[in-house]
Amino acid sequence: MMNQGQNHIDSLKQLVKKNKKENNIKVDHYNLLAKSYLNAYPDSIFYFAEKSEKLAKKINYIDGLAESFRHQGTYFYFQGDLEKSKAYLDSSLTYFKKAENLRGELSVYNNKGLIYKNSGQIKLAIENYNLALNGNRKLKDTIGILNNLINLANGYSTIANYEKSKDLFEEALSLALKTENQQEIASIYNGLGILEERKGEFDHAIELHLKAIEFYYKSNFKSNIAITYNNLANIETKQGNYISSINYFKKALEIAEEIGRKRLQGIFLNNIGNNYLQLGDYEKALNYYSSSMQITEKVDLLSYNASLANVALIKQETNQLDEAENLFLKNIDFYTQEGVTSELVNAYNNIGALYIEKQQLELAEKYLAKALNLAEPKDEYQYYLTGTYTLLAKIAFNKNELNTTIEQATKALDLSKKLGNKQRKAEVTDLLYQSFKKLNDYKQALFYAEMNKQISDDLFNSEKSKELGKIEAEQEFKATSERIQLENEKEILLRDAKIKQRTLLLSLALTILIALLFASLLLHRFKKREQKNNIQLQQANDNIEKQNKELKELHLQKNKLFSIVAHDLRGPLNNLNSMFELAAIGSIEDQEIQQLIPEINKELEKTILLTNNLLEWASQEMKEHKNEKTSIQVALLVDKIKSLFEVSIANKKIKFNNLIPADKTINFYSQTLNLVLRNLISNAIKYCNKNDEISVELNADKTKNEWIFSVTDTGMGMEEKLKKSLFSERIFSKKGTNNESGTGLGLVLSQDFIERANGKIWIQFSAPQQGTKICFSLPM
Repeated sequence: MMNQGQNHIDSLKQLVKKNKKENNIKVDHYNLLAKSYLNAYPDSIFYFAEKSEKLAKKINYIDGLAESFRHQGTYFYFQGDLEKSKAYLDSSLTYFKKAENLRGELSVYNNKGLIYKNSGQIKLAIENYNLALNGNRKLKDTIGILNNLINLANGYSTIANYEKSKDLFEEALSLALKTENQQEIASIYNGLGILEERKGEFDHAIELHLKAIEFYYKSNFKSNIAITYNNLANIETKQGNYISSINYFKKALEIAEEIGRKRLQGIFLNNIGNNYLQLGDYEKALNYYSSSMQITEKVDLLSYNASLANVALIKQETNQLDEAENLFLKNIDFYTQEGVTSELVNAYNNIGALYIEKQQLELAEKYLAKALNLAEPKDEYQYYLTGTYTLLAKIAFNKNELNTTIEQATKALDLSKKLGNKQRKAEVTDLLYQSFKKLNDYKQALFYAEMNKQISDDLFNSEKSKELGKIEAEQEFKATSERIQLENEKEILLRDAKIKQRTLLLSLALTILIALLFASLLLHRFKKREQKNNIQLQQANDNIEKQNKELKELHLQKNKLFSIVAHDLRGPLNNLNSMFELAAIGSIEDQEIQQLIPEINKELEKTILLTNNLLEWASQEMKEHKNEKTSIQVALLVDKIKSLFEVSIANKKIKFNNLIPADKTINFYSQTLNLVLRNLISNAIKYCNKNDEISVELNADKTKNEWIFSVTDTGMGMEEKLKKSLFSERIFSKKGTNNESGTGLGLVLSQDFIERANGKIWIQFSAPQQGTKICFSLPM
């Protein structure tokens, strides 16, 4: 399945390449390519959607333009820019309406629903999903209906309307099975698995998630693989398997980071924090919550508020009560505004418990009454309701209203037994014991005391298990660190042994050398006269041989230079000459000349660069002068080089970052450094697209006594095969993003000059459409 997906993308690229016309078909292919990258690598979505937009505008293809805006809206959502995302989707909707394309409109409503749902605006999400669903029902679009049903089911699941969610999932599953839509069946299994988990049916939930993940792996559906790992991790957490849970979460996080899904990263970081909170490691938990909140504040307000509530609980646990109160109140405001009632009940309980701790009992009762009004009518809120009854019992006990305490505690106990909530049972049985004891009902007091002891013993064993889980986690991390340290120590010992061995061999060799030297001195006396004549003769022969060799090398260099001049210098000059001849005889209008100026400038830049390279090479090879080291202000040199390419930089709207401090100087060969930087910067400009960036940096590696230069661009990058051959002896050249040509001489010269100066040059990083970073080192 993964190969089929890649084959589909490759086929589309071939169709685009073969289609030399600027027509609707090419726009559609660009949009299909953007769609193909929806489940991974969002940068590619933008790349092809932007190409689609430009061509659609040029040929006035309204449907294609609307579709390109829709894909760009998806891209900016993945990047965490919700405002841009909504703006592009609104533009897409406008153009689809203009084209009277109802299917396109419905697809935008569905996209907007996803964005609103994932950013915590559930009411707006459900509203948009319903618009899409009603439209697709009218069109009798089975795939559209199926997709909308699943999204609606997930929306209702988020606000804990489990009955409605299950009905929608079952309707979707029936439709998916009829149409044999494997991808949607997997999504339904995932959704149903979450419902089963929330009901405590963990085995069934795991079974459903494993069914889903099997399909996602076959199709390389990376985002959903990550989500399913997250779902499995949540189940492991609820079962107290913290190591397994953290491992699942970290797998999910790695995939989310790989494919650039910021919202998923935020969710997974929050969930890892929850595990460390359960283990009582507040410091690690806070670190993960903070990382999550930095991401989700812009892309997912629901997840952001989940982290906010967890931070508030830690603040309360560490006696920072005022800070906890402010965070809980922010939670309540958000959940009230968005109508997320399940989390609102929990938020009311949290602040109620806080006010009891602060002895502000009236405020606590006020919020707990709100929790009761929301939770009592709904069976799915029973878990939260046990907390509300328990807190009301505590308030009554503090007021010495013992009958009310017993009434509320009994309600909490009955629900806790039903749900198997041992922690809650321990709290309320203790309250019942204390209340009956105050009422002098020792029989009932003894009954609840014994029940409390039994539950407390069970809880002690659970806590012991949890502590063991924490120790197990710490030991696993410690074992990994110790293993790495042991491997390092082993490597050091091996290195020391090799050094000792080399020292021994060196001593032995030195002894042998001294013996040979002594023998040579003895022989030298006998052969001195004979050798004197031979040496003079040999010197004469050597001089002749050396002169012949130098003449051959100069002849070869001359031929190579003439070849390059003939092919690569004469061509651009002829082009320039032709342009000016046409202008001189009036064959080109003034307006056309203005249009040709950028092309003329490009030819001149290339010709100047080539000429400079040839002169430098000729000078170096033919030894016309000796290069001497001088003090160089590197930032100033980079600025001067930049000024040579101002037109190209301006045409491509490149952001050029000279990151070298103004006062940084190095002692080196000025011409060599100028040539190398000039060629690397020229190449970076050549392979940049519009609005890309170029950065030039200089760092000192004091351990190696080297200067490290780097030239980084965010341009078109290179395939692996091209990277491997870049610094080979073969001269080659590749067209730039504006079809710029070149000789390939610059990189060969740069490598040659750097290596002559005892430096190195290498590709630090390069990947297609992700840019290139080339570094070179020079001795200090």
